[in-house]
Amino acid sequence: MIRVLIVDDQNLIRQALQMYLEAESDIEVIGQANDGMEAIEKIQNLNPDITLLDIEMPGMDGITTLKVVTQRFPENKILVFSNHENEEDVEQAMQSGAKGYLLKNTPAQELIDAIRYVYKGYCQLSPGLLEKLVERTSQIIPEHIAQLEEKFNQRIDILEKSGSPFGEEVQESIITELQITKSQLIKIRGAYKRLEQQFSWLVIYLISLTIIFFSGAAVFIFVKL
Repeated sequence: MIRVLIVDDQNLIRQALQMYLEAESDIEVIGQANDGMEAIEKIQNLNPDITLLDIEMPGMDGITTLKVVTQRFPENKILVFSNHENEEDVEQAMQSGAKGYLLKNTPAQELIDAIRYVYKGYCQLSPGLLEKLVERTSQIIPEHIAQLEEKFNQRIDILEKSGSPFGEEVQESIITELQITKSQLIKIRGAYKRLEQQFSWLVIYLISLTIIFFSGAAVFIFVKL
């Protein structure tokens, strides 16, 4: 049985969600909360498997709630259920520990399927959100900077494979050859490291899609591939 807590400041939405979810034999709605503080209290007392969380609420907002819950109750899986579909909100929610992000126009059966997949450990996104996020990542670092990083690493890789000794002097000569400064190279590498950390959840999500597809466990996936 999947134990679900519904967190939304609109009572009508909470009641509708509970009605749909409790029609399923493997899902039990164990409680409702209308703000972040109440959600944290109920998660502590009721220990749900899945928390269905809105991000726009009075008082403690959903993102802050998400961060607190992820830190204090890491075993609890949070599925964001929101009207907001801009990349910044999705990215922030997933970075903060959400296991999925669905829009409130998601059909009931698709929401139910998403809850089951999140319970099994997979990530879920509403249609179109993945494309927006992938496009966003491709715009973060200018193309010419990416090319410089690639060329530098290629030259270092050749030296490593040849067994040739190299140190600061060799690296300096490569930097000079590429017509970049050492500080620029440090910034480039720093940008890539931040990018890797920032979108590590996206890699996990793509892996989960691959696992679902090849296991034959699912027909519907919440992205257009």
